[in-house]
Amino acid sequence: MSIIKDMSEIVQVGKQTSTKAELQRRIAYVMDLLAKNYKRSQIIEHVHNECDWGVTSNTIGVYINRAKGELVKEIRKSAVQHLAKSVMQLEDLYVKCYEEQDYRGALAVRKHMDDVLGVSADKLEKGLEDMEEDLDDELEALVRDVTPNRKKRAR
Repeated sequence: MSIIKDMSEIVQVGKQTSTKAELQRRIAYVMDLLAKNYKRSQIIEHVHNECDWGVTSNTIGVYINRAKGELVKEIRKSAVQHLAKSVMQLEDLYVKCYEEQDYRGALAVRKHMDDVLGVSADKLEKGLEDMEEDLDDELEALVRDVTPNRKKRAR
């Protein structure tokens, strides 16, 4: 039996209390069930029948929502890591082509890298136009803020 020294480690779950670590274990367990393609009702039934958590269906629903959020975070993190790895490999390939004076290959790699990153002249031009419009709007707002109101002067 461990003694909990910091009360922030306690999380109220239903009528029972669980440590944050136990809560994380439960969420991880539900994540595994989601990964096995269990539906919400199946997860609730499984937890009630197979786990000795002593929680309500609503609490299990909270676990499911938190598990889904964690899965989304993991997927995004994985996608970003995959993209970074792809870009690094493409940059390496570009350098190798360029060093071997394979300029057509280097150009093809550069175009592919631009496609992967979503970079194109059209998108860059549109982005610059949008930035210019935003700056114009901000400038107009600043001018309005610093220009004295003529009605107030007339008084």
